[in-house]
Amino acid sequence: MTLQRGILILIFLLLLSSNAYSFPYNGLDINIAASITETYDDNVNFTSVSKKSDLLTDLSLGLGIRYEGKRTSMGFRGAIQKRLSAKGGNSDPLFPNISLDLRNELSENVSLSDTFTQSYYRAEFTDIFVGAKGDYSSYNNNFSLRYHTDITREVNLFAQYNNTQNWFTREDLQASSTNGINLGAAYSVRPGTDILFSYTFSNTKYESNTDTSIHTLSGGLKQYITKQLYVDGRIGMSNSKTGTTQQTQPYMNVSLAGEIDERTTADLSYIKQFSTRTTEAATFDTWQASANFSRELTDKLRGNINGFYGEGRFGNDSTNKLKGLNLSLSFDIIKDVSGSLAYNHTKQETTTQTTSSGYTRNTITFGAGIAF
Repeated sequence: MTLQRGILILIFLLLLSSNAYSFPYNGLDINIAASITETYDDNVNFTSVSKKSDLLTDLSLGLGIRYEGKRTSMGFRGAIQKRLSAKGGNSDPLFPNISLDLRNELSENVSLSDTFTQSYYRAEFTDIFVGAKGDYSSYNNNFSLRYHTDITREVNLFAQYNNTQNWFTREDLQASSTNGINLGAAYSVRPGTDILFSYTFSNTKYESNTDTSIHTLSGGLKQYITKQLYVDGRIGMSNSKTGTTQQTQPYMNVSLAGEIDERTTADLSYIKQFSTRTTEAATFDTWQASANFSRELTDKLRGNINGFYGEGRFGNDSTNKLKGLNLSLSFDIIKDVSGSLAYNHTKQETTTQTTSSGYTRNTITFGAGIAF
């Protein structure tokens, strides 16, 4: 394992030191990318009992192809990845990550999009809050059809249909299919101030033949503080039904987002809503607060801080809490070669009427990549 690890790392270091190439071909933009990351993980099993640490090496070699037309764009990105464990116990075989996307403007008012991804997934940070912890391969397809029109200079209407399909390789995770609609209107009171109305409906059917439906009706205000920074606040009511269980509660979504200056962006948000889990039949009564702050420190150095806290309840059975903090730096090393350094802290807790469980996890990651 040590020899194999050394050879593979050497090959990727040679790739990262190579000259970069990107070229068009018959209207296609083709590029190749390679990356290597080293991660120290103090809890690779996501547990509070018999915690194990490891040093993980992730190697990736990928190909990207993109076509941009007047009304249509298409893209393909594929990568072969390999994870190596310093302790030798949890090294993974080669696995592919594939992404296909299509965008088409059928007319001035109608557009559609479709994205398919197949990936090997290591649940991180906020994904754990509404998904599943641990490693697994997933297949996902998202289709969207959108219509919008301006009734007058002040009034805009839109309607959107979405379909999402999810499949997983782990037997404990359920495949699901979600259909949803989103209807909305915006009325411009004056430049920079919009009154918003929306109705959303989603129905998710799971492999277990259970389905969950959520209706949400809301209204609010979007106010630009500057040309790039705005406040968006919405309140309303939400109703969910899973099997024969039905619940109704207030809905709230408030955010402050945009550019503070040419080098700084911020996104603060609070949301209370019903959510569905992508991996099991359950309605998640949740509230969560997050903050994201990004700054271009120099022309070649960028920093990001991301914090999250959330609580959610599954019926009367269990409550899930998650705290997270991510600090990261990304930087340009030489032409076409970039690097990154990140620290991630996660604390998760699940309680029921009789039990309590959870874990803390810290990771430190350093990576380098080249795109050509």
